[in-house]
Amino acid sequence: MVTPRPIVVLGPTAAGKSELAVAIGEHIGGQIISADSMQVYRHMNVGTAKPSVQLRRKVTHHLIDVIEPVQCFTVADWHHQTQMLIPDLQGRGIHPIVVGGTNLYIKAMLEGLFEGPPANPQLRAELAEVHCSTLHQRLAKVDPTSAQRIDSNDRRRMVRAIEVYQATGKPLSQWQTQWNPPQQGTGRANSQSNSQDNASTYRHNPFIIGLQWSVEGINRRINERAKQMFFPEPDGIETEYKETLIDETRHLLNADLLGPQSRQALGYKQVIEYLEGRSTAQQAFERTKIMTRRMAKMQRTWMRRFANVHWLPCDDRDTSKITDEAISTLRSL
Repeated sequence: MVTPRPIVVLGPTAAGKSELAVAIGEHIGGQIISADSMQVYRHMNVGTAKPSVQLRRKVTHHLIDVIEPVQCFTVADWHHQTQMLIPDLQGRGIHPIVVGGTNLYIKAMLEGLFEGPPANPQLRAELAEVHCSTLHQRLAKVDPTSAQRIDSNDRRRMVRAIEVYQATGKPLSQWQTQWNPPQQGTGRANSQSNSQDNASTYRHNPFIIGLQWSVEGINRRINERAKQMFFPEPDGIETEYKETLIDETRHLLNADLLGPQSRQALGYKQVIEYLEGRSTAQQAFERTKIMTRRMAKMQRTWMRRFANVHWLPCDDRDTSKITDEAISTLRSL
């Protein structure tokens, strides 16, 4: 039996990845692996634009609703789960369809994780005597990005981040995002399909599809989606979630369900500021739009680094035409 190749669906936030992935899954009998760092959280539906239950009934989804928002979830956690899921699905003759989302997760799948220097017993013994709050302050001085991500009580991860900096002189957060493109067939993605032949330089030999939107096109979709999250209208984007993002965030706060990582999620962070009296609802809405557009810009920058992507132009095209073209590109699988 020929091993089914994984399919990766790339695109900035609000690009329409979930709908396309489901259509592909229905066509080829695949199952979806979510590569979204916030959709792993239960109860966080509106702000994460989580695929509806209706979509998830059409095609099996993995790594959605797997932990509580008070818990932390890392790229290493996702990578570990995925390394078990992909061969399991392939062994049953099923195409894994990885949908991101979080490009760092996709990078980890394609290139592996940064392993880092070996443990330093002497440094670890020294840091074992340091209070967690002091550790967190020390980490913030050398690696503010990791300090923001890591809970101030998570001693193990703080020590490891400090250890990596001490050994390499570079913050762990930089190592994790350092790009190591394939040695063959590399190049910036463009509107043309890159050769499939070099896709094998990535782990798992994936078939990569990218949704390509103009800046104006994706920003328009982001603004509309944010409006539906905050101030839904009957003729707006269809969603099964009846709460607004403000309602959902308020319920999560009242139930004490949000942890340090989930509180930083885009949209939720801005709504929390509003609920705590530090802004108005309109300001939270505007800030969410601005930050989401910035995130989409960063996502586009990341995606240009992936090689061997089959890019599908999306502006001024019906969803059905985009889906038909995507399925057409898969005929060679």
